[in-house]
Amino acid sequence: MTDIVQKVGKKFLVPKGWSLVSIGDLFKVTRGKVLPMGLVSPEFTHADPYPVYSSQTKKKGLAGFYSEYLYEDAITWTTDGANAGDVNFRPGKFYCTNVCGVLLNTHGHANACVASILNSVTRGYVSYVGNPKLMNDVMATINIPLPPLTEQRKIAEILRTWDEAIETAEAELKAKQERKRWMVDRLVGSLPGAKIFKMSDLFERVVRRNSNGCTMSLTISASAGLVDQREVFSRKIASTDTSKYFLVKKGEYAYNRSHSNGNPYGVIRRLSRYEEGIVSPIYLVFKARSEGVEPLYADMLFESGGLNKQLRKIAQEGARAHGLLNVTAEDFFSMKISLPALAMQRENAERLSVIGREIEINSELVNSLREQKRGLMQKLLTGEVRVAA
Repeated sequence: MTDIVQKVGKKFLVPKGWSLVSIGDLFKVTRGKVLPMGLVSPEFTHADPYPVYSSQTKKKGLAGFYSEYLYEDAITWTTDGANAGDVNFRPGKFYCTNVCGVLLNTHGHANACVASILNSVTRGYVSYVGNPKLMNDVMATINIPLPPLTEQRKIAEILRTWDEAIETAEAELKAKQERKRWMVDRLVGSLPGAKIFKMSDLFERVVRRNSNGCTMSLTISASAGLVDQREVFSRKIASTDTSKYFLVKKGEYAYNRSHSNGNPYGVIRRLSRYEEGIVSPIYLVFKARSEGVEPLYADMLFESGGLNKQLRKIAQEGARAHGLLNVTAEDFFSMKISLPALAMQRENAERLSVIGREIEINSELVNSLREQKRGLMQKLLTGEVRVAA
């Protein structure tokens, strides 16, 4: 152990050759400035070449581009709001808003390695009294283990290599997702020779209560379909008494009549993972009446929001505050859909299934790379694995 770590003070152990430093001693602690978003360009231009970072976490905090910059090669963190404590290294010249704290160092310590070490501890310093906050005075008191500068640079280089691999995989995934959307627009819906049907012509409601005591409680994930609640919520959230829940059989559909982010008119998905499961009574369960509907084609139709225009006309948010949509079974089955001949449904569904499988493979690759990077960071940023400068 003595060859690996050294004791600093009474309670801190740091890797051999590293030091324990406070953020206030290592950096000048400051923050960004107020910038009206109306002045920010959504895209890079010669007139607006400098990235603007804000408190959001999507797109790594990138809010757009601006004509001026405030800082160069610095570390930022979110000071206020739900993302308080999120830390990032910002290479090059940039602007950041007033909800970003900034750490400046002229000796090279503002880098991806130090930002990652700091990001691993900042959540423990966020105040959650009212609006979450991690203000400058608290940030300055945080102590972190600091590798020698040469080792910092090597770790930052390794992390950058992994980030580039992840970004490449994410770009490939995004391109395939966009291609699938393009294909769906052309292969699903109102096609030449298609016929118009009422939903009730093709589907019928299923009102099958959970009389056999099934314990597989399901929820709808927009990306994964009908899945075990524990996959989404890390626990089962169904009521203790599930006798009034609906029992869904494999191949049947469920419509979650409540809006969510990105799905203002609810979500429809088919059960394909399990032989059966149960859903809350707010769901509308249904199945195909005949073999005139190719299940994979119907999946694509529902996933692409093929019913949204009609749902928008009939759906009104219920009086209850949880966002339940006022879509009755009668309303639902009176809607109309356009279907081509069964042979064309199957052909188009197969073409979409191919790109769908490619997306799954790419998505698994992205998740695998992220997980591997997290494992590597755990070893590099704690000194468990040392790198030669």
